[in-house]
This record gives sequence, structure tokens and C-alpha cells, in this order.
Amino acid sequence: VASEALAASVISITFNLIDGSSERDVHLKFQGIRHIMTMILDTIGPMYDGFMFVKTIIEAIKDKTEDEAAMTIAPKLIFECMVLVSAAIPQLNPIFSDSRNGSSSVTIHNVDEESLLHFRRKLLALRKIVLGWYVTDVSKIFHGKI
Repeated sequence: VASEALAASVISITFNLIDGSSERDVHLKFQGIRHIMTMILDTIGPMYDGFMFVKTIIEAIKDKTEDEAAMTIAPKLIFECMVLVSAAIPQLNPIFSDSRNGSSSVTIHNVDEESLLHFRRKLLALRKIVLGWYVTDVSKIFHGKI
């Protein structure tokens, strides 16, 4: 439910800001939208599920498939959301070693392989969802033969 509310808010902000803007203004306004989404991500912290958020955005945008202007903006919004998915990449865990002069330094990075594998699988599934959405909903507006 929270993901749906957040997605609806981001979509509303995006389409209201972008509506009727020139290409240059769209680029500048997307920088602002990216900043807003990053602030939301920072506020939510570890509770943020970028995968669920992108899926929810796609489901919410499917209602706008008849609006060519909206479907021009939607892929840009999905791209920005996909970039934020990288916040969920399993972190490298530094291993510190003591040096002879009393200070410590980072020498090796451990990666939780299981977490990384899980992330890769989720990302692959999300890529398939995004590609499917693009082929079925977006491309038919711009390419009537598909």
C-alpha cells in the first residue's frame, strides 16, 4: 500500500511538472524529480524496495497508455526509478588490518555472495518486466504495427 501511494505521488508530481514543458525544461525538471526521489529514498532508508517501487510505477502508468505525451515521459521516469534500484546493491564489507604504526587500513572487500546473487536475480526479473511493459504498452503508441 505504501509503495502504491509513493508511486502515485511521484507519477502525479512528474506529470504535473512536465505537462506542456519544452524538451529543455523537461530535462531540468527531471533533475528536480530525481532529487525529490533521492530525498525520499534517503528518508525511507533500508525500508525502500526499489524493485517493488518500479513495478508499482509501471502498474500505475499502464492507465495512461492512451496519452502519447504521458507515454513519452513515462520511460524517462522508469529510467530514473531503475537508477535508484542501485541503492539496494549489497554493500561491500571492508576488512580492516592493523598496521605496525597503530593505524588501520582497508585491505580486502568481502561481498555477501548470496545477497549479490539474490540482487542479480531480482534485477534480471525487473529488467524483463520493464522490457515487457515497453514492448506491450509504450511501443504500440509510437509504432502502430507492433
